[in-house]
Amino acid sequence: MVRLGSFREVGGEVKHKVARRKLPPGHSFRTVLIHSSDLAPTVEGSDYFDLIINADELVKG
Repeated sequence: MVRLGSFREVGGEVKHKVARRKLPPGHSFRTVLIHSSDLAPTVEGSDYFDLIINADELVKG
């Protein structure tokens, strides 16, 4: 299994990117995590991402 980064690292990076963006009034960001492997319980149980998508489920169609 390839580990791309801990939840803290990935979540922190996403938060930083969202904070840098300027949006027009009335617009908002939705945070989405797309993964293709098992997730740590801390990621699955977190409320940071609005949506968590398993890429394997998308491929199965």
